[in-house]
Amino acid sequence: MSKNLNDHYTKLGITPFDYSMANGLDAMQHSIVKYVTRFRSKNGMEDLRKAADVLDQLIAHEANVAEEEAEEAFPEQDVNVSEKPIQIPIGKTAVLELVTQLLKEEVVVGLDRIVAIPRGGLSVAHVIAEHLGVKDVELYNPDIVYEGNVLLVDDINDTGDTLIGILSHPGRFIRGTVITAVLAQRYNSKLKASFVGEHIKHDNYVLFPWEA
Repeated sequence: MSKNLNDHYTKLGITPFDYSMANGLDAMQHSIVKYVTRFRSKNGMEDLRKAADVLDQLIAHEANVAEEEAEEAFPEQDVNVSEKPIQIPIGKTAVLELVTQLLKEEVVVGLDRIVAIPRGGLSVAHVIAEHLGVKDVELYNPDIVYEGNVLLVDDINDTGDTLIGILSHPGRFIRGTVITAVLAQRYNSKLKASFVGEHIKHDNYVLFPWEA
C-alpha cells in the first residue's frame, strides 16, 4: 500500500491508485473506482455524481468505439447485384430484447391470440408464446377474420409492405386491437412495428439463427 495516504484511504486493504495500477485500469476506470471507494468517507453524494459523470463518458466512448468497429467491419458500399449480399446475423440478443419488451408492457393481458406471418414469423412467434405462457400460435391466413386482441408477429419488418398489406385490409381484424412485434426492423420501413427486437441501420441481408 502506498504511504502518505489521505484519511479516507487508510482503512483500505489497497488504495484505488494501487488497485488501478495493478489491474491496468485506464484514467476513466480509475476515477470511477476512486470516487465510489471514498464517497462515504469524503464527499458523499458529490463523489457518486462524479463517478456517474465519468461512467457516462466511458459509456459514450465505448459506444463510439463499437460503432467505428462496426463501420469498419461492414463499410457502406455500392450495391452490385452480381455479388453475394453481406449477411448480418441477428441473434439471441434481439430475441431477448423483444421478449423483455413484451413482458414489461404486459402484452399478454387481454391477449386473445398470437398470429405468425409465414414463414419466418412462425419461429419468432413460438419463442414469444413460450415466454408469455400462450399455448397456441396461429399461422396467418388472409381468408380468416380475426376477432379480439391480436399479437401479429414476423421475423423482419423490411419495407413495411407486408404489415401494411395485412393491416389495411378492411374487416380482417374486428372487435380488438392489433399489436405488431418483429425480431428486426429496417431503418427505412414505411410502417413501424409496435415492438422491435433489433433496429437494422443498413441495407445488407439479415441472417436469422434458423437460417444459419
